[in-house]
Amino acid sequence: MKYLKTSIYPIAVALAVILSSGPSFGKDLTGALEALRTGKGREAVPVLRAIIADSTMAAADLSEASRQVYHQALEGIYQLAYRYGDEDLHRVFQSCVERDFPENADLLTHLGQVYHYHGDYVRARKMWERALELEPDHLEARYRLLELREWSEAPDDLREDYQWFVDYYNRTENIPPADLEWIGRACVKIDKFEWDGAQKAYQEALDASPELESVLVAKGDLWLDRYDPENAVKFYSSIFKFNPESLDAYLGLAETHRENGNFSGLKEMLDRALFLNPHHPLALAYMADVYLYDMDYEEGQRYLDRGFETNPNHPALLAIQATYAIKRKDMDLVK
Repeated sequence: MKYLKTSIYPIAVALAVILSSGPSFGKDLTGALEALRTGKGREAVPVLRAIIADSTMAAADLSEASRQVYHQALEGIYQLAYRYGDEDLHRVFQSCVERDFPENADLLTHLGQVYHYHGDYVRARKMWERALELEPDHLEARYRLLELREWSEAPDDLREDYQWFVDYYNRTENIPPADLEWIGRACVKIDKFEWDGAQKAYQEALDASPELESVLVAKGDLWLDRYDPENAVKFYSSIFKFNPESLDAYLGLAETHRENGNFSGLKEMLDRALFLNPHHPLALAYMADVYLYDMDYEEGQRYLDRGFETNPNHPALLAIQATYAIKRKDMDLVK
């Protein structure tokens, strides 16, 4: 599964330094990020937008501490834009990063994900390549670029590139928990059944940060890849204990039900995901598949059309559209 993912962990680490420097909105940021982490994201939106607006007006004169607050507020807006499918928040994030943080590898990587979410894969690639130019050891940017190459290159041709992550792990101490996600995911890419390395990386991350949502999702993905839906459900569902608004957890559960042919469970999880983000292309693709499977072509096409509004190039949307076009013998659409 290829979702937008990020982590609160680096934000929490930075806050101690930021708050000790005393910017006026530091405490507001702390509360907003906690609300975001614990499923109260709607409460965080106005606070983060206010911080960003204040920071934008004084961008040229911000102290380093205040600039860090601005950075972390943008990280929060990035997550909320994805969670709720809020295009206005996406635009705020994009414009602020391009104007005020053109050389920040973390934010450029996230901006690449925004472009990827909307199907602009050329711009996504450019953002990730730029992030790697700025920070050659940026794990997420490197992983995202390799994933993009999977569309045109054989898995065997990429194993050496994924091996870089294991080599990095072996030569590096004190790797941040959020970065361990990409090392774990790379292990699985090296060998479909190389799950020991992935488990080690994920467990190390969770030992340091037990509620690190992106890694809990990654562990669920790992169990699903190993055809163990029971354990996959366990890890996806564990996220709801602290964040009932986890879009990635709902999508993971939906994927599990889809793999098992449980269409009622699939539809329930998709309903919940689309309640949060009515525009998510993968959720809309899977919901279209549910209706098309039941031969409700009109409703299925409606969900496909909604998905294409967000991402006209999404592989799942295109594959499902082509599959049912063939069944209806609509060869113009297949082409």
